[in-house]
Amino acid sequence: MIKLIKKLFCFLLFFVLNTDLNAYLLLPKKCEIGDDDTFACNGRPWMGWKTPPRVSHSFSFLTESGGDYWWYGQTDEKKKLYRTSYGGVRLNYLFYQQLKRNITYFFGSSFSLSRQYWGTSSDFYLNNRIVVPGLSLGLAVDHEDLRFSIGYSFFMERIDEAHFGVEEDSKNLTFTVLSADDIFLSMDYFYLTNWGIRIEAHTFSSFFESPRDSSGSAFNFSLERKTYAVALGVIYQSY
Repeated sequence: MIKLIKKLFCFLLFFVLNTDLNAYLLLPKKCEIGDDDTFACNGRPWMGWKTPPRVSHSFSFLTESGGDYWWYGQTDEKKKLYRTSYGGVRLNYLFYQQLKRNITYFFGSSFSLSRQYWGTSSDFYLNNRIVVPGLSLGLAVDHEDLRFSIGYSFFMERIDEAHFGVEEDSKNLTFTVLSADDIFLSMDYFYLTNWGIRIEAHTFSSFFESPRDSSGSAFNFSLERKTYAVALGVIYQSY
């Protein structure tokens, strides 16, 4: 699963960096304005754009699956490596503002809920994970009914019923982390003027040091995570 996610992420990154952007930075030649003031190219609506669009809003609902690498241990000792996999759902809102022709920048937020379904050890287990809406921003390039984006997100994450260690050294706690960030690539395919399919590839990183449980007590250990994930779902675009 981890290898598949890495390959997909590398493929999307390679495509964005190596595609001839000259074809994307200019509008297709056979474009015209219809009687209803819609903008079409080669007989097909260009993402429902008016002439031309300045702003737009998108809402997407996706299912997400990913794999985690966790480094856990006391702050002054060598950390152990654990691997887990999780599944969940994600809800995104993004606001797009035109920069030049079909190049836009965007910002927005996202919310997700996930749960671990596999792990390499019973000594390390995380139950529910909730991503509290944070900030997302990035750049997008549109071409006919496709959109390619690259972005960065910063968010808060809450972890419920985390279990670390065994026997007398075990810890069960719930905590919230502030230092979680995400670099992502996405592709949208619009099969209708306002509706489309969205696929995302993410790489998350976060660092937890001396987290506190629900009563406020601190634990003397650190936890570092690296995550690779993919998400697939539907997107609605409003102009």
